[in-house]
Amino acid sequence: MTFKKLEVPTASITDVKKSPTEVFKIAEQTQTGVYIFNREKVAGVMISQSQYETLVGQLQGEIELPEKQAAEVSEVGHTEEKTFKSLEAEKVFKKFFHHSFTLKTLDDELVALGFITKKSSYGGTNLMESELMDSEQLVYRNRNNSQRMTLSLIPESDTYFRIADVQ
Repeated sequence: MTFKKLEVPTASITDVKKSPTEVFKIAEQTQTGVYIFNREKVAGVMISQSQYETLVGQLQGEIELPEKQAAEVSEVGHTEEKTFKSLEAEKVFKKFFHHSFTLKTLDDELVALGFITKKSSYGGTNLMESELMDSEQLVYRNRNNSQRMTLSLIPESDTYFRIADVQ
């Protein structure tokens, strides 16, 4: 009898106890779950928050976008393919394109993806609102690689917005 080698990352319960954040980093980097073993048996699978939210969105039928491209319906009813220059931009587009959101929610999600917050030191969104009033866009910078992402937003009310475009 031959055993098939798992082609996914693995960790032990001890590894999880020592550093759970390290296991989450592995899941995020490999874009797959990390199988957690307890005495040579699989005890569970760990995934990152963004992976979990993507899975829940797919299960609820909210996210049906292929990798690196998203079908976008234009104003005349034609479907166009949208290409993203970063994985982060794709994640933001998938998460927010068909939903209304507050600026705080958007900022919290972008910070979780590694971008520098736009909120003031008191957690307010005044600076974000000013930037939107001036340019109808928000520009975020990734703290890890200094890559910039520009979000074009459409106001739906005084506090809720929709994403028009991500670059």
